[in-house]
Amino acid sequence: MGIRLSSIKDSERSERYPSRIRDNERSECYPSRIRDNERSECYPSRIRDNERSECYPSRPRIPTNERCIPMNSQRDFITEICQEENITLESLSQGYVLRLTKDNISRTIYGPYWAINSAAADRIACDKCACYTLLHQSGIPAIGHALLTHPVKHYGWTGEKGVLAKVLDFFNKYKTVVIKPNQGSNGHGVFFCDNIHKLEHAVQTVFAMNADAAISPFYDIKTEYRVFYFNGECHFVYGKTKSETDWRHNLSQGATAFEIESPHVYENLATKAAKAIDINFATVDIAELKNGKLAVMEINAGVQAKQLLEQLPHLRSTIKNIYAMAIRGMF
Repeated sequence: MGIRLSSIKDSERSERYPSRIRDNERSECYPSRIRDNERSECYPSRIRDNERSECYPSRPRIPTNERCIPMNSQRDFITEICQEENITLESLSQGYVLRLTKDNISRTIYGPYWAINSAAADRIACDKCACYTLLHQSGIPAIGHALLTHPVKHYGWTGEKGVLAKVLDFFNKYKTVVIKPNQGSNGHGVFFCDNIHKLEHAVQTVFAMNADAAISPFYDIKTEYRVFYFNGECHFVYGKTKSETDWRHNLSQGATAFEIESPHVYENLATKAAKAIDINFATVDIAELKNGKLAVMEINAGVQAKQLLEQLPHLRSTIKNIYAMAIRGMF
């Protein structure tokens, strides 16, 4: 008579049926079924989250949904300013759309984007390659960005040689490059590539979540500066130094904000850049390279200051005044 498997005791299973061994013995017989706390030694590609930054320093966690409620600091400012200016404020779409009404005139704020810029200016500022092209054509020093179109989502628009050949040519020319979403922000999905393996990983990762990417040479940046620009004038400038553990200058990635005493040189460059793309309300990021030269990094149509105020809360009234000027300028 055959032995029914269900009648065998658990302690006897591993002797008669080695494929039914107990969990605490799996790692010896079947190394592919090791416990979670042993994965990083046998399979480094399955490391724990707290170890990712050491193995993949350029691989940040990318939000699955960029559409979020506006930052509290911005919403608080807008609420206070509307009360002070006798403007009716309506919160729509879970707070992501704000409608401001005064004297039967309505204006909207969509997340961090204000109805004070033209649609074209907003889109150009959000498109790193388009923005660089306009700045370069205007003779304004800027960090170069070249467009990489998705070979599937934009089939037929990748150029004569194709996108992969373009990436390799760019890499062979500069040796060290940065790949990022063409319309990304806050340093998410930005990759530093100094070898072919990082390059391949970066391209595949960015294209997995975006229809376009941007590639640029890596510049050794000493300091970055952010300039708040409105209606032809610059109203505040602060600097950013990178952390010891990250090469980026984003406050969201650990950079430190500091006030500066002589902002005029940065204001002049920011004003030229903003006028080149015909934008009214924006922040302009300027890089100071190790050789002392200045270059525009990007222009941000979404004006935000949440992380700045978390580090330098005494600047609240300064930032609020900038928002107040923008709101008054909408009517």
